[in-house]
Amino acid sequence: EDGHGSNPLALAGLSAIAVTSLVVPAVTKLGRPILKTAIKNSLSLTGESKTSPTNFSSTELTKIWQQAAIASQDNTSTSNSKQLTNQLS
Repeated sequence: EDGHGSNPLALAGLSAIAVTSLVVPAVTKLGRPILKTAIKNSLSLTGESKTSPTNFSSTELTKIWQQAAIASQDNTSTSNSKQLTNQLS
């Protein structure tokens, strides 16, 4: 090459830099309020889901906790038996 021609790869790189310098600030400026609203909404939903209904009696809650504990133990023993089977294979 004689150095007088334009390199297409160099033009593509320069145009990518130019476009990026325009797009990134625009996305940041527009995306920030959207992200902020999404976070606020998710936090408000999380707060509502943590409140327990008041119509449950303590015995009903105890039964629910016991069922959850049994289910948790069943899942643990199932995963332990799968691990043992995989180790023996």
